[in-house]
Amino acid sequence: MGIKCTLAAGLLGLVAAANVQAGDYQQRLGECLVASSTEADKQALVRWIFYAMSRHPGVADLVDIDDVHGERLTREAAAVFEDLIAQRCAAQSRQAILKEGMAAFQSAFGTLGEVAMGGIITAPEVAHVVGGLARHADEERILRALMGDEKLRKD
Repeated sequence: MGIKCTLAAGLLGLVAAANVQAGDYQQRLGECLVASSTEADKQALVRWIFYAMSRHPGVADLVDIDDVHGERLTREAAAVFEDLIAQRCAAQSRQAILKEGMAAFQSAFGTLGEVAMGGIITAPEVAHVVGGLARHADEERILRALMGDEKLRKD
């Protein structure tokens, strides 16, 4: 597999973890990636993930990131990815690919993506918006639907 395919697979793993049961080598790589990533690394990855998702037709009208800025975000994420594979977690990367295949490698990077994205959800500004969903949903209607239209009991 060429280096471009390896880079693409790992970067795609950041966005959507593969459906692979974690093997020992995948787990070790995931742990190394998380432990070896700085907050600045995680921010660069989250910014790139956001940029990549902003290109989806369903949300493209909500975000205006020009191609020059997007290319810079992509280069920054690629530099983090390259350093993690080639230096900080080189042995674990090699073992994951050799012993468990590309899907394990991709899934390990999915773990890093999940950890990086977790930092977004815990920001108070984001938590406020997420909380808005609960404020605007009809909790009683949802509970009735989940209980099979039985009347809600007040315990």
